[in-house]
Amino acid sequence: MIRTVSTLAIALLLLSVSDGTTYQGSLTGSGARAMGMGGAFIAVADDATAISWNPAGLTRLDEPEAGIALTFGSGAWNVDLSSDYTVDFDFDMEEETKLSLNFASGVMPFKIGERHAVAALGYRKYWDQTQKTTQTFTYYEDMWAGDFYYDQITSKQDVTGAVIGISPAVAVQLSPMVSLGMTASFMTGNYESILTDEYSWFGEEMYQAESEQTSKYSGFTADFGALVDVSPKVRFGAVASLPWTLTIKDSESDGQSLEDVEQKLPAFFGAGVAVKPTPMLTVALDARHHPWSKVELDDMELDWPDATVIRGGLEYILVGETAVFPLRIGYYIEPLADEDAEEEQLKTSAFTVGGGLILGRITVDLCYVRASTPFTGSVDLIPADFEITENLFTLSGVIHFGPGDE
Repeated sequence: MIRTVSTLAIALLLLSVSDGTTYQGSLTGSGARAMGMGGAFIAVADDATAISWNPAGLTRLDEPEAGIALTFGSGAWNVDLSSDYTVDFDFDMEEETKLSLNFASGVMPFKIGERHAVAALGYRKYWDQTQKTTQTFTYYEDMWAGDFYYDQITSKQDVTGAVIGISPAVAVQLSPMVSLGMTASFMTGNYESILTDEYSWFGEEMYQAESEQTSKYSGFTADFGALVDVSPKVRFGAVASLPWTLTIKDSESDGQSLEDVEQKLPAFFGAGVAVKPTPMLTVALDARHHPWSKVELDDMELDWPDATVIRGGLEYILVGETAVFPLRIGYYIEPLADEDAEEEQLKTSAFTVGGGLILGRITVDLCYVRASTPFTGSVDLIPADFEITENLFTLSGVIHFGPGDE
């Protein structure tokens, strides 16, 4: 029997290292610009990624454009085992993700009478599970499994999959001060996990076991957003996501079919404010409430703790002779839908930094997110303090095509 990390945090922090049967995505929007500002974008939302943050912000676009966002990253688990127990092993765990398409969109402005309107179509990963995780136990003494000796166990999980939204959106500017928008998301996607356990002795493989699980996803949701320009320097934004059901279907585990599962998610609400003290500086603050306690799995409440995510950030624009250089920093605190061994709610805190280049009709943005999630748990029944550190990079590109609804 492989020794494993005994804590619910694994299932909810890294669901792709779990069984693929529940959804607890962060519902965060997309794009390097927004994440460079810590994700405080509900009231900023003035580019094509507004599809995922606040669809009302699409009215800030005056010409057709297309954009993409790519993500990749890595992470590590830092483990401090309790000194009150005799420990006969070393434990290590690492994770890495692949470069993947996180978001893509196309935008087309048009007129509804005299009102400015914008239509858009987006591709968005609500929950990207693709990653590789390696968990290693190295023992101080030889262990006996009944048929062979071993001194190391390596558990590798290779996961591919995502919950993807195909998202048409429309927004209308009702007045110079007020804009409204809606995004509809048709959910699809799949999940595939291959778990390999390797037992070795003095570097020689003694035994290997492999298991595989697959699933497919489907569902539908819609987001509604509003923007209000109180003054040229202050803007308020609000967004709400309808309750929706994610169906996990056509699941198999090592060739055996599993029953379909329906997970019901409640409505989510968020609000933000953006202030421009100067024409070159934007400061933003967001709050978004996730009532996770109302999530149901096949009509059974999961009793997850509610969470309110707080995000803040700023953007400063440097203007050169031939190009524009935006600079961004941000910070956020995101409580997770789980508690650790001491019944404390898990919280991720992250610093973000980013920058960009605007050259004619082409914009390129890059951001870096450094996230940390501490919690208490156990390894092979030995109490331990954990810290998950994650490094995420997002690269975005936008091209503008010309005049819109003029």
